[in-house]
Amino acid sequence: ISRNLVVHKKEGPIQVSATLLLLQNSEGHSAGMVCVYNNITEIQRLQRARAWREVARRIAHEIKNPLTPIQLSAERIHRKYAGEVSDDVALQQSTQTIINEVQHLKRMVSEFSNFAKIPESNPQMSNLNQIINEALQLYHENMPARISLTTELSETLPQLPLDGEQIRRVVINLVDNAISSIEKKGALSRIFRQGQIIVRTRHVSDLNIISMDVEDNGTGIAPEISDDLFEPYTTTKEHGTGLGLTIVSQTISDHNGFTRFRNLDTGGVCFTIELPVT
Repeated sequence: ISRNLVVHKKEGPIQVSATLLLLQNSEGHSAGMVCVYNNITEIQRLQRARAWREVARRIAHEIKNPLTPIQLSAERIHRKYAGEVSDDVALQQSTQTIINEVQHLKRMVSEFSNFAKIPESNPQMSNLNQIINEALQLYHENMPARISLTTELSETLPQLPLDGEQIRRVVINLVDNAISSIEKKGALSRIFRQGQIIVRTRHVSDLNIISMDVEDNGTGIAPEISDDLFEPYTTTKEHGTGLGLTIVSQTISDHNGFTRFRNLDTGGVCFTIELPVT
């Protein structure tokens, strides 16, 4: 007898496959039963991700084709009728709204396409700290005011088989999310003064893993989305597609690692990436 169950743990629910087997002795008589439990949470998540990739591919294909004609038509209308209508300001605002929304849809389609075509990892022996530092260079001159970005990188990390470009995108995605969360908290609270993002690495030798944390003091993860956080299209951003963390989780899974998060007692959230040392 086999059944799939949901087991609720402190860290959150997990999907479990339970198989009940009847044991018999040498004479064919019943000698008891044994129940085998397998954690299939990751397997089911990957199956859902594959299904969502196909959905994203189809959505991107259907939406992409008409966008350019719509934008060109709006631009053409503005050029043709600018200065010839009684309410020129309304014409300008209306056509610009169309163009802006088309640009937003194009960005969304691009994310759909990227999600649907996540390339296979091409791992090379690499230093995780070096990849992190390269990714964080993007923020040295472009960090929003009142947000500090610091690193606590272990100097004794062993090299890992990593796809450098994919891991770089993981770091950027997590830091971008942290910035958005802090900015949202600043907009909601008049007393919030200083945003802080910490990126740290460490070698957990007894577990034979390397972990990377991206911690912030933003709004944290709302309870109503925590169970589905790594599922496609789960987002709290006004114009977000909800694919960023799905791509992060998929990329780390392709590296045989795990992605976790926990809300901090002091506010904010800490995302943890765990990668096996081979």
